[in-house]
Amino acid sequence: MDWTVLAGIGQVESNQGRGKFAANGDTIGRILGPRLDGSLEGTAVIKDTDGGRFDGDADFDRAVGPVQFIPSTWALLGRDGNDDGVADPNNIYDGALAAATLLCNQGGSMADPAARTRAILSYNNSLAYVANVNAWAHGYSVNAFPLPSDLPPIHQPKPTVEPPEKCPEGWEGKPTAAPDPAEPGQPAPPVPGCTEVPKPEAPPAPEPAPEPSAPPVQESPEVPAPPAPPAAPHPTFRSRSRRSNCPVSHRSALLPLPESS
Repeated sequence: MDWTVLAGIGQVESNQGRGKFAANGDTIGRILGPRLDGSLEGTAVIKDTDGGRFDGDADFDRAVGPVQFIPSTWALLGRDGNDDGVADPNNIYDGALAAATLLCNQGGSMADPAARTRAILSYNNSLAYVANVNAWAHGYSVNAFPLPSDLPPIHQPKPTVEPPEKCPEGWEGKPTAAPDPAEPGQPAPPVPGCTEVPKPEAPPAPEPAPEPSAPPVQESPEVPAPPAPPAAPHPTFRSRSRRSNCPVSHRSALLPLPESS
């Protein structure tokens, strides 16, 4: 089976879940069809079969999820497409695998137009519905929107989208409605009733440590130069000034020495 067939069903049933999915494939808010109590023209009366487990209605059933399974049908064909151990019609992976199971159970190849038509009719017994699914499937295969003339009007009540159970991460409050679908290339609009939690201010950057300063240069005290030694007195020949045990006179000092014999 080509994936475009499943994409065509998802588009016709819920506009691809309005493009609002969590990372694990869960829809952001339950997608519910009209209450099947016979109040809308063209809808059957189906009493509650799941105790309100999937559709939140304990009196009548409602189609659930991005590919719009009635709870009684989900009880037979529900599949776990993302291997988390739970078959949940509000999960796109689980719903896509269950839809493929329903189509393939009709027999034949999806490449055969007759078998393909028979399989899609088992999903919704309307040839206009088959034409819409095929037009969208072809559009996905060629990356183009189908022409309005390829989309005959069908009696397809739009599903309602409940508010998500809680605000997205980083937001607080209580959701009051489902968010609007995001425009292509634009961020998702906020969930009504949720306000963004202010981000804590980043702590100021620490001031750089002061560079170590060089220790102050201590000037060594000037050592005074030693005093110059006193000048030596000039020698003079004053015999009388010298103290001697043998004072002599100038005259005797000049006498010639006697000759030795």
